[in-house]
Amino acid sequence: MADSEGKKTVLLIDDEASFVKVIAWKLEQKGFDILTAEDGVVGLETAQANKPDLILLDFMLPKLNGLLVLEKLKADSETAHIPVIVMTAAIGSDQKMQELMDKGALQCITKPYDLNELLAIIHALFDAK
Repeated sequence: MADSEGKKTVLLIDDEASFVKVIAWKLEQKGFDILTAEDGVVGLETAQANKPDLILLDFMLPKLNGLLVLEKLKADSETAHIPVIVMTAAIGSDQKMQELMDKGALQCITKPYDLNELLAIIHALFDAK
């Protein structure tokens, strides 16, 4: 949901506070509005309430893991259209990454990753719209 100034909103769902702080700061520097959630339940609620333009979703989350969050987002007509990039160090296998893509993830990125690569993916996504 871009704001009145046309700024895109990104929801970052991750329980690693230092990671969230760095990514949020960097995205804010690039002109994005940032919402954050520290677990899957809060992340899902935040997505449903705010309808962000993009969700960056960690796979390993407390209370509700990333796969379940993704499934619930894609099953809800109000949030199914929101692009989701899954970020994780936990899955590792190409098969699991393919499963996430099949469930509706736009892309899967393995941690640690290059921050500039993530920003390029985000900008390409929004430039294509």
